[in-house]
Amino acid sequence: WATHHKLKFASPEFFDKLKIDAVTLRWRGFTERDKVLMKIRNDLGPNVVIRGIPMSIDPKETLIKYHQYYSEDYKGLSVRGHVLLNDAIRNAVESSLEIY
Repeated sequence: WATHHKLKFASPEFFDKLKIDAVTLRWRGFTERDKVLMKIRNDLGPNVVIRGIPMSIDPKETLIKYHQYYSEDYKGLSVRGHVLLNDAIRNAVESSLEIY
């Protein structure tokens, strides 16, 4: 959608068009992410909670609210997103270690 309209990610034009267009965005599968989270839960224990990148069920809402965490190619995380995720994982590990 954005590529088709030649919109630069997170530009004012991107958000203007995103808000008014009748475009429907869908999340792709989270298979890889879910495998990693399951591995972390298995390693750290079922009570560990990882609060990573905030997101909504609606991708449009997520891009409007949390665009700073996503890369310009719409396929991954930005530096800020990686830092946030790293902090979430570190906090989960530290929290798990406090139990022992």
